[in-house]
Amino acid sequence: MKNANQELLEEKAAVDPLAKEILDSQAEYLKTARVWTNISDQAYLDSLDHSANWG
Repeated sequence: MKNANQELLEEKAAVDPLAKEILDSQAEYLKTARVWTNISDQAYLDSLDHSANWG
């Protein structure tokens, strides 16, 4: 399903400049957001490790 969706998005971006601009912008945002999500998730997991040592 993911591959089919990606294919459709690429087809739309190839014929519609606005769609390409939007999709490029979303892809760039996701790269940045994923970095911060990973940092946040790791901080949470680290806090669980530390709290387990208190008990």
